[in-house]
Amino acid sequence: MGTLALTPEVLVLIAERFKALAEPARLRILSCLGGGELTVSELVGETELGQANVSKHLQLLHAMGFVTRRRDGLFVHYSLADRRHEAKGRRRMGPRDITVHGECEPAVGLLRTQVRLHGPMAGSSPCP
Repeated sequence: MGTLALTPEVLVLIAERFKALAEPARLRILSCLGGGELTVSELVGETELGQANVSKHLQLLHAMGFVTRRRDGLFVHYSLADRRHEAKGRRRMGPRDITVHGECEPAVGLLRTQVRLHGPMAGSSPCP
């Protein structure tokens, strides 16, 4: 897979995505979706956040490309978006190829190591 040139425009896109991830509630939602597809109601139960709050965060996460949604009758199912596979076979990557996975894997690995060594942060309640 090619590399993405870090032009000023690309750096702004990356910064916007990191800003979206700076909200603990959004990280909790993403953590829950790591276990598979969930509806808003299921996410409300898992995260103990209000329905309006979960919906607001999902809207932003969807707009940023972190989650996908699938309508099934009255229900909307959300799942983690991973477009890394879409970039395969392309000569150049574009801004839409910037995903939570590509930018955050090194940081998440470091955080996992720290949690293993020091335990979870006080007040954190990730999904099981």
